Amino acid sequence: MIVGIDPGYSGAVAVYDPENNRVVEAEPIPTFEIKKGKSVKTELNEHKLVALFRDLKARDPNIVGVIEDVHAMTGQGVTSMFNFGGVFRAIRIAMVAAGIPYHLVQPAVWKKSLACPADKDGALMRASQLMPDAVDEWTPKRGHRTKEVCKGVAEAAMIALYGARKILT
Repeated sequence: MIVGIDPGYSGAVAVYDPENNRVVEAEPIPTFEIKKGKSVKTELNEHKLVALFRDLKARDPNIVGVIEDVHAMTGQGVTSMFNFGGVFRAIRIAMVAAGIPYHLVQPAVWKKSLACPADKDGALMRASQLMPDAVDEWTPKRGHRTKEVCKGVAEAAMIALYGARKILT
């Protein structure tokens, strides 16, 4: 199995089975919503993240992770970059804690390899073309997953597919 990870609060984790050419599991990065006064702040649920990776490792001792190697982008605020970097580092630490070896891949590399447009809407379209059996994983459902989370799920599935095609071969 390959676990693909699109980091960030609206990112996701997707597990791809290369033998059967299908996504077997996908879910958003686990978070909490904490009310602070009149605003709501999103925080990473590190305990659930580690538990998720440990469960995956227990189900498949040979599982390999592929994490999108992201960096700060021009125009992002300082707080946003700090939080994003924290989630990225926590994902890597959770993988280590679970005993899952991982690879980092630049967004431009996996997207070029899979002929995926740079924007997240394009990733939804391309993921649907390459993995039609998994379309329900990134289709928004009322009260279930937001469109942003669905985009993260599609990208995580594509990252896992890239790992199966390029890293395992």
